[in-house]
Amino acid sequence: MKSLHETLACPKPWVVAHRGDSRYFPENTISSFRSAIEKGAQMLECDVQLSRDRVPVVIHDGSLERTTSGRGKVCNWHFDELSKLDCGSWFSKQFMGETLLSLDQMLEMVSDQVLLNLEIKSQAAESETRSDGVESLLCEMVHEHGLQETVLVSSFHHLSLKRVREHKHSLPVAPLLDRPATLAELQKLHQDHDAFSIHQDQRHIDQFLLQGLKESGIPVLCYTVNDPIRMKELSEWGITGIISDDPELLRKEIS
Repeated sequence: MKSLHETLACPKPWVVAHRGDSRYFPENTISSFRSAIEKGAQMLECDVQLSRDRVPVVIHDGSLERTTSGRGKVCNWHFDELSKLDCGSWFSKQFMGETLLSLDQMLEMVSDQVLLNLEIKSQAAESETRSDGVESLLCEMVHEHGLQETVLVSSFHHLSLKRVREHKHSLPVAPLLDRPATLAELQKLHQDHDAFSIHQDQRHIDQFLLQGLKESGIPVLCYTVNDPIRMKELSEWGITGIISDDPELLRKEIS
């Protein structure tokens, strides 16, 4: 498996599966991730937050209602309770019994098959640095699995990324944005966080901005792109990676 830095030499954009193959499978589940790998995704993107007993878990929403059979906030449930929830039936009855993954289970399942983009959810970040904070637990876990060369950590909570970079088992980081930003702002953000890449909402990327970032040596990944015309356009502009709910379609459109 190539490292993040080695994969930068790839002539085509990275195919990044948003919460796995989430157009056809329930997001952030084993079936979704396995399907994405089978369909040729180079990187899996998933979300990380903490259970009540401070176990890093893979789920997007801060509450359970949309994608599980539970109710209430993720942070109010212990992991052994979360692991018993049905995380597939909301999507389709055929996925009944899909379970909520811990980050440890996710890392064990993926091993070194693909690159990983772990997004620390803002609701998991805390106001002060803790030895059992989500950033520290994530760094330790990735190190234990020996995946530090293939894992990229992103977050809208940029203080979390600073903590990841300062950890003794530091990992590459990528600030996430969901607002327009100038080239100068993005260059400063990249420098201030000693970032590997910038991850921007595809609606706020144009050819001139991307060209400026490329000339600055800043890799750029964009989210969430499901329109084939936009996939081709971004690919032609030379973007580093495209995050999509449909990795198979993306792979075909940029090939």
